[in-house]
Amino acid sequence: MVFTLETVAAYLVGAKFHGLTNSYMTPEQRAALRPDSQEWYDRVMGSKIQVIGWSLYAAILWLLKFCVAIFYSRLTYVVLCFSS
Repeated sequence: MVFTLETVAAYLVGAKFHGLTNSYMTPEQRAALRPDSQEWYDRVMGSKIQVIGWSLYAAILWLLKFCVAIFYSRLTYVVLCFSS
């Protein structure tokens, strides 16, 4: 579920907002951008969705760590039960 949301967020940044974010913009480029332009809107929305995507990525990493920890705990439980 979380991976699907992250994929949708990445798709939106790439397709709907033309891959535009405020990453790697110089101060001169930021100053030259007009707030009423389509590029400004695309960069603002793309940046917001990019932050959401980063958050979802962090959530995916922690969920995977949790799943691996549960898997290992089940493996060690089985080994301990049968070794006695």
